[in-house]
Amino acid sequence: MQVNLRGEVVVLDRSLPRGTVLSSGDIRLEHRELNSLHSGYLVDPEGAQDMVLRRALSGGTVLTPHMVEPQRLVHRGERVTLISENSVVTVRMAGEAMADGSYGDRVRVRNLSSKRVVEGRVLSAGVVGVNM
Repeated sequence: MQVNLRGEVVVLDRSLPRGTVLSSGDIRLEHRELNSLHSGYLVDPEGAQDMVLRRALSGGTVLTPHMVEPQRLVHRGERVTLISENSVVTVRMAGEAMADGSYGDRVRVRNLSSKRVVEGRVLSAGVVGVNM
């Protein structure tokens, strides 16, 4: 007996080069045979948006978790804003990222005023939150 399982998966709408940041116009849902997708597959188009292609892919390719990565919001050597806040006060300082990072990643940053290296979480493009 053979069981065939079909379901909706995220596929590329057209061929795209490596490094492309995916948008809703680049992807679509399509019914596919799931038994043959051994490397996994993405099922949520919203979750695939803003992800970056790790390599060039052809249109119609089923996206797997290994083909995409989160967009880097902080880059090594880049000037970033350090933010530290509590319920009373917010402090902003200039810093230099010591590593690349995506949303939520922990990265080390050199405070440009004190020259101390601190660790914080990437909050948005060029912004790292640190504890007081």
